[in-house]
Amino acid sequence: MRSPDLQQLEDRELALIVSCRYCQAPSGQPCTTTDNTGTHELTNFPAHLGRITRAQRIQRLIADRPRSPEMPHTHTDPRESTEERHSATHSPSNRRPVVGIDPSLTGTGIAIIINNTPQLQTIASRGKRDDTWQQRATRLTDLRNRTMNLIPRNTELAIIEGPAYAAQGSGNHDRAGYWWMLYQALTALKIPTAVCPPTTRAKWATDKGNAGKADVAMAIAKHWPETTIRGDDQADALCFATIAAQHLNHPMPYLILERHKLALTKIAWPQMQ
Repeated sequence: MRSPDLQQLEDRELALIVSCRYCQAPSGQPCTTTDNTGTHELTNFPAHLGRITRAQRIQRLIADRPRSPEMPHTHTDPRESTEERHSATHSPSNRRPVVGIDPSLTGTGIAIIINNTPQLQTIASRGKRDDTWQQRATRLTDLRNRTMNLIPRNTELAIIEGPAYAAQGSGNHDRAGYWWMLYQALTALKIPTAVCPPTTRAKWATDKGNAGKADVAMAIAKHWPETTIRGDDQADALCFATIAAQHLNHPMPYLILERHKLALTKIAWPQMQ
């Protein structure tokens, strides 16, 4: 990682106690990513989110239960833990992840809800007005790859924000290209993907289709009071992930109102696998 903070270092250290089901890195080894130049150690994030989540779950199991011969050691791959497999299979909260994506050239928001617990990330990027066509294409490819590296391959449903057709500016061409690259990558992985218009997101969150980003962020923060939301991009992404969870009848941490139900009728849902 480049200039990691304390939390990132702690997440990386914790993740090493389990293997990664996404990149197949064994326990004790860092996560990797593959691009057109080969396979490299993951540098932008401590580890793949699914790996961190599994390590945190094992840590909670160890903390919540007295030590016994049946309890896995902290350096044991949880896939070999009979107790974890049993609890995961029989837990009513065990669900495949849902994902919300708010695509942006400067800060793509990603929200992943696993077992009713949101995980939020922002993919930052910077371009220049005088970038060449090749530099712009490379930037979009990098953005797509970094975003897709965080998406669990067993995602049950993803929602991506639809285009804002009224938006203007020199970046529209690149934004459209990035959007289609993300959509194509999701569908190529056979991840069911829905597109949510910006006005539907605002209506769902605030009951006002023209609500601003700040109002939407305040509304979604009330739905997830224990989740730290950093910026509008993460707030929007969490809206989309929450809408996906609601559509799949996941247990929700808020009272489902009529506006929440109505918003779901405005989205063209993909065929579920």
